[in-house]
Parts: sequence; C-alpha cells; structure tokens
Amino acid sequence: MRISFERAKEFMYLKQNWILRHLRTMETKTQISLSKIAWGSEAEAHFLQLVLHYWQYFEKDNLSFPTIRFRKMKSSWGICRKVRGIITLNKALIHVPKECQAYVVVHEMSHLIEANHSKAFYRVMARIMPEYKEYEERLKQYAIQD
Repeated sequence: MRISFERAKEFMYLKQNWILRHLRTMETKTQISLSKIAWGSEAEAHFLQLVLHYWQYFEKDNLSFPTIRFRKMKSSWGICRKVRGIITLNKALIHVPKECQAYVVVHEMSHLIEANHSKAFYRVMARIMPEYKEYEERLKQYAIQD
C-alpha cells in the first residue's frame, strides 16, 4: 500500500518467472473450496476419534489433553497454541486422504512437546509416525481456496 503503482508493476515484472512457476504448480493441485465444505457431527466425531487414537502416543509425555477446535482456514491445515493447550484443525481436512488427516493431527500434537520445527520436533514426529514425510508430500498435492 505504501509503494507506487509503477514500483509494484516493476516488482511483478522482476518476479514474473517465479509467479508463473507457482501458478503452474497451483494448477496441478487438487483445489478444496472452503465455501463447499459440508461439515457436521459425523466429521467432527471422525476427527475427535483420530485425535484420541494418536493421543495414546502423547499422554506418556505428561501433557494435558488439548482443547480441539475446528475452523475453515485459508492458509493452514492446523494450528497449535502450546501454551493455551489448543489445537485447531482446518475443516478442509475432510477432503484429503485419511493418512494426510492423521499427519496433520500428529503434526499439531507434536507441537505440544516442541513448539517450533526444530530437529527435536521432527524426532517427535518420526517416533509417532515414521512415514510422516511421505504423508506431508501427499498433503502438498492439495490447495485451499476461498
């Protein structure tokens, strides 16, 4: 907002290869429309059951069971608020494969132990879900849109 139109145009010209490359990448992804998500008690029960299934691997770390919330989010599959003990899962997850859903649940729960994406965080992930890298790559095949 603080630059001129000419400067913005110049920036776009300088970055056009990057922009085009990323647009082509987006075209190959399966798009999930937030406005078309059908969410109900069955979906919520499914994800709560998934959380409970993986909680058995975390409860031995003397953690308090987190509050689980669900929201439509534009840019994130999940969020963990470690200090508050809150995990928010994107309702769009209902449209990705079950192993990707499990990956996001384990990823966010791992943040209850390690807040950042350090080596220690990925050790937690590997301990609970050794194939997490494969599921992370599968999840990258999906994109959220408004």
